[in-house]
Amino acid sequence: MENTIETTPVKYAPKMNSETRLYSDQHIFDFTKGVICPCTAGKTFNKKSSFQNHQKTKRHLSWIQNLNDNATNFYLQTLEQENVIKSQQLLLTKLDIQLKQKATIIEYYENKYLHNNIVSGEEADLLNFVD
Repeated sequence: MENTIETTPVKYAPKMNSETRLYSDQHIFDFTKGVICPCTAGKTFNKKSSFQNHQKTKRHLSWIQNLNDNATNFYLQTLEQENVIKSQQLLLTKLDIQLKQKATIIEYYENKYLHNNIVSGEEADLLNFVD
């Protein structure tokens, strides 16, 4: 059996002109992993010439036009997503703190149970404690 590493194709993203705030196609130089264009789901371009031909299609040109028409909406959507990410990070931090606190409490009771069994001469069996 041949050992090969699967590579994930690069997802194509057009460039935005900082002056005009419009998207336009950019040149891709590395096709070793393949390139996937968001306007054509499931199609991987492995050659520069096939991708350049794709960039001339109506589907691709209308996708670029749609990006330009909705640039403001994409910006607002990005701001909303940043807020969601921040709130999720705060929630994850809060849950992580709660988890660590509960782990500390569990460790305390496990140690107390073991100590009590050792002091009373009983066999310390954590498996019975958990049940």
